[in-house]
Amino acid sequence: MWQFIGWTEDWEKDKFKDSSTVARAVFINKYKDTAFYLPDTGDTCHVDDGGIQFLRGQSGGWTIYRNSDKPGVEEESLTPFLAVQLIQDTPQAVGVRVERPMPGSDDEQSYDPDAI
Repeated sequence: MWQFIGWTEDWEKDKFKDSSTVARAVFINKYKDTAFYLPDTGDTCHVDDGGIQFLRGQSGGWTIYRNSDKPGVEEESLTPFLAVQLIQDTPQAVGVRVERPMPGSDDEQSYDPDAI
């Protein structure tokens, strides 16, 4: 069984603007093979190795591109800070267990990528 840590970990905040291959590897290791539901579109999306990329520029950083389960749906991107919250609430594939943050803990906090 694979365990997904269902909150933004400290290393994610530190590596969000780091374009190194090491940063890429740790983001891929955390997010690959997860799924999340987008309530505004009704899509369930899946994350694969190629769906995690670094965007350059002032508002750049690590980005997760969603692959929808519906044909013809355009690819969209979201930050890991949003994806982690959506993954918490989405049933995952067999063998993937989501560990949730303790209620009231700092781990429940969401982060604005522009503030990092």
